[in-house]
Amino acid sequence: MFVEEFDQNELRQGDIIQGLFYPELNCSDLHLIGTPDNNLTNLQHLAEVEQNLLALKENKQKEGLSVFTAQLKVYYGYFILITQCCDIAKREKGKPNISAFVVSPLLEVPYQIRQNLEKLTELKANNLGSFTNFFYIHQHQPLLQDNVIDFNRVVALPRSQYDFALSRKVLQMTDKERVRFKLKLGSHFARPTQEERETQIYPDS
Repeated sequence: MFVEEFDQNELRQGDIIQGLFYPELNCSDLHLIGTPDNNLTNLQHLAEVEQNLLALKENKQKEGLSVFTAQLKVYYGYFILITQCCDIAKREKGKPNISAFVVSPLLEVPYQIRQNLEKLTELKANNLGSFTNFFYIHQHQPLLQDNVIDFNRVVALPRSQYDFALSRKVLQMTDKERVRFKLKLGSHFARPTQEERETQIYPDS
């Protein structure tokens, strides 16, 4: 699944990165940090947030979005790079052109699957037609256990974190395994709904 010696100069899709954080973002009770302000008109429709408001937006808008500092729970561990190799590739300034790249945490195999040999075998096959939101990663040093990636759990990191992520890279997929990963990732996000099938608006090929 992984190459014996990985490229230490670039990130690639399917790379395993150690020591990143995954946020648990609860918008209904998020605690903002800073100085209160009475002019937060863009939060008035979120009464459940406003009643816990502790902070003023501290920075200028970025790309049309207001900026705040907040206190939130984060999880720490190993992550896999989701972004395509061509998008994450270094350009003339030593960074990718994209504004952010996407990673997903490595999670333990769910208990219901671990305890069922048939389901576990099916998961390990990483076939497109089963466990559509999961991709299986077998134990490989420095990973201490088998893991899954849940394609529903992703987080974007800004381009400025490229060098940090690269410095924490510990594993790189083989080209063949990366293609399997890519195909299952694409299948997960592109699979048709039953309604789309019934109305025949989803292409056959």
